[in-house]
Amino acid sequence: MLLRRILVLSFLLSPVIAKSQNIKILDSIINTSRLSFEIVNDKPVGDGWNFLMKQYAENNYVGWGEYHNSPLISLLTKEALGEAAKNNYNAWAVEISPMAAAALETYAIDKSAYQKYRKANEVFQGKNFKAFTLTPFFYTAPDSLMLLAAVKNNIKLWGLDHEFQLSFHLYINQAYNNLTKANQVKCKAAYDSAIKYWYMPQPEDIDAIIGLSKSKKDIADLNEVKKAIDIYTKHERRKTIYQSLSCRTDLMKQHYYTYLKAFQAKYKKSPKVFLKMGDNHLAKGINMEKQQYDIGNMIYELSKMEGVNFTNIEFVPRMSKDNNDKIVDELSDPNTPYSPYFLKQYNANKWIVIDLRPMRAFITRTDGSIDENGYEIIKKYDIMVLSPEIN
Repeated sequence: MLLRRILVLSFLLSPVIAKSQNIKILDSIINTSRLSFEIVNDKPVGDGWNFLMKQYAENNYVGWGEYHNSPLISLLTKEALGEAAKNNYNAWAVEISPMAAAALETYAIDKSAYQKYRKANEVFQGKNFKAFTLTPFFYTAPDSLMLLAAVKNNIKLWGLDHEFQLSFHLYINQAYNNLTKANQVKCKAAYDSAIKYWYMPQPEDIDAIIGLSKSKKDIADLNEVKKAIDIYTKHERRKTIYQSLSCRTDLMKQHYYTYLKAFQAKYKKSPKVFLKMGDNHLAKGINMEKQQYDIGNMIYELSKMEGVNFTNIEFVPRMSKDNNDKIVDELSDPNTPYSPYFLKQYNANKWIVIDLRPMRAFITRTDGSIDENGYEIIKKYDIMVLSPEIN
């Protein structure tokens, strides 16, 4: 009877013991391999930064899964682009449209082109327009330094996303102004309507301009605007949000494939690519927040087919500010998309770098060693960088 009780008790306690052992193993991995770096005089310094830069030598694809609108990550990206160039990287893929990417490269090289753009936009938006550009993630001084670093290092900018809503009017105006006077008269009503509702023009109004255009570029640009309108429209309707996300993900993959084919045709080889996008886009496997097989998973599969390596890095903020400028601790949010287990590694003065890959052998979905988000992050990302920035 006593033996039976001991066996039953052992059976009941075995998951608890396994969980305790796994936690100790994970803690040990972090404690022995945790690295860090600081930003000193606008330059990253420390063993953690050296480890991140080593990834460009060891991989053909490196993905930075960022949290958006961070001047410090833009500053770090500027430095990383230099390291990517030393390792013969060819492209920098970002979360903007192909048209925006082409325009930004032009502005970085030709200041007069940017002044013309800005003047045209000021007429439309009003004189209080102060942004660096209407392109998302490229409107602050640190953002402009990233762009200049890419151009200086001869790394091509690849825009994978749809066109940004606030820029629709630029392409509509451009296409209309390039029409003959006679054709402008024919589609004047459609043009007026498209400009009046520039933030979400009707596709048929854009089609009226496309039907009269002789410019392949203008037609291509307006078709990209129509794709963006479809994505925005689906997203505004609760029942079609998933379709919107799927359309956006598919478009990113199609844009990447277009760049890839052009590069391979010209250079007879595959490119080395540095990707910088929202962290959710760069997960391996199905992503956590949107439940999509996103661009990161496509790159992962592509790297496997090519026999090369892809490392994805998730940048995680713990502290942020709400609309009232009050500091919010992500760890106190029960619905955080991040992992409480990893958020506890936060350091207010340093960037903490954790290699997640050694942890994969010591955790299973059912053992309960850490929170569910932590499990998913370990499986879907290779390296985590915990940011000290209050974003």
